[in-house]
Amino acid sequence: MTTTLPWVFLPGWGMTAASLQPLREQLPGEKITLLEWPDDPECWRQAEVGNLDALLMRLAEQYPQPALWLGWSLGGLVVAKMAEHHQLGQLVTGLVSLGAGPWFVAGKDRPCHWGLNPAELKAFVRGFKKQPEQAWQHFLNWQSLGEPEGNRVLARLQAQKPWPTFALNTGLQLLQQLQAAELLKNPSLPWLLVRGEDDPLCESWSALQEVYASENVSWVTLQACGHAPQFSEPQQLANQLLAWSSRL
Repeated sequence: MTTTLPWVFLPGWGMTAASLQPLREQLPGEKITLLEWPDDPECWRQAEVGNLDALLMRLAEQYPQPALWLGWSLGGLVVAKMAEHHQLGQLVTGLVSLGAGPWFVAGKDRPCHWGLNPAELKAFVRGFKKQPEQAWQHFLNWQSLGEPEGNRVLARLQAQKPWPTFALNTGLQLLQQLQAAELLKNPSLPWLLVRGEDDPLCESWSALQEVYASENVSWVTLQACGHAPQFSEPQQLANQLLAWSSRL
């Protein structure tokens, strides 16, 4: 079973394209492009003040044709914003959010109570500003908590070369601010949301499913994994992607 449309994979906060290579290896019949986050300081500076256009343009330049876009964690939030974009949205023919929902942190202004406790992320941001290297290691540990072979997943995460500090700082800001509630309310494209059942950063879909119901939206919870199923359960994840894409 193969998909007619090509795929584009975008990694999460601080991660490189190599973090999604284990998933690509489970999809040998698919045409897949692994994106790297831009290293252009200017597009990150613009994103910091609320203008995502330059960042989205840099990503789109790496694959400027229509495709199914998968974003992991922060990547899922950013790809959702690309799908909403008046000019770039035509490039996203289908959207997969891996370990990500329509927003990352809970808040009183959200349509429902879902997401990471904002106090946890704020504490992490404070720690990162004071001791970035220690905070980075804490984040890697955090990601591996829900994995059955946490030490093996942690080693794979530690093999990643993190972004420049200016990009990491802006990425944390985006995690706090980005949301795609309107797109989930009225999805203009097929959207698959996938999480691991023990993901410490992306809680159960139940609260979201009570609020958002659409034929265009599919919800999947993978068994026996956490925030990094591409390392712990790549075949299970690949099977779900193929099952979803075959129905498009």
